[in-house]
Amino acid sequence: MSQRIIQQLSEGIEHGEILRSTYQELISTIERRRWAGACHSTAAVLYILLAEQGLGPTLCLGEVHSGNYRFDHSWVEVHGLIYDPAVGYPSEEGKTVSPPVFASASIEDGAPTHLRYGAPGTLAEDGHKVASRDLDEYSDSQPPEFEIWTVAEEIGDRLGMEIYCSELRQNYGAIRRELRGC
Repeated sequence: MSQRIIQQLSEGIEHGEILRSTYQELISTIERRRWAGACHSTAAVLYILLAEQGLGPTLCLGEVHSGNYRFDHSWVEVHGLIYDPAVGYPSEEGKTVSPPVFASASIEDGAPTHLRYGAPGTLAEDGHKVASRDLDEYSDSQPPEFEIWTVAEEIGDRLGMEIYCSELRQNYGAIRRELRGC
């Protein structure tokens, strides 16, 4: 069902097919690798892949609110719309707050997400660490099997892109997340 919703949501937006196929491939990778609780890494991979395809994404970091629950989080924005596959999987604490978000809508029913991205707040210690690092520094702190350059290259290969870890690191290593609401 979620694939049908993503397809419908992608039909009305610029570069919808690229966004849909890239997003769905990342979701498949998250599920196959059991990569839950990895919003900072998955957002970085999505950012890299969309940038490589010329979509001009923004890699964001800030607080997200869901009712009374607040958490530090990373996501990607393209043309003002939010793309966040990681929010649909349990956090490190085991909490799930929402289905994944595609084009600012829930992939469960296509309705606008109830989450408040970039809500006013203060980042916790981990959020400050992520905010203080560019992607090159961030990737150095990741386990090798989840290293963002390698995962982006693998997904890119499945999408028919010819991209390589060394070039991705060179092109995007200096990128920092844009803070929202902090």
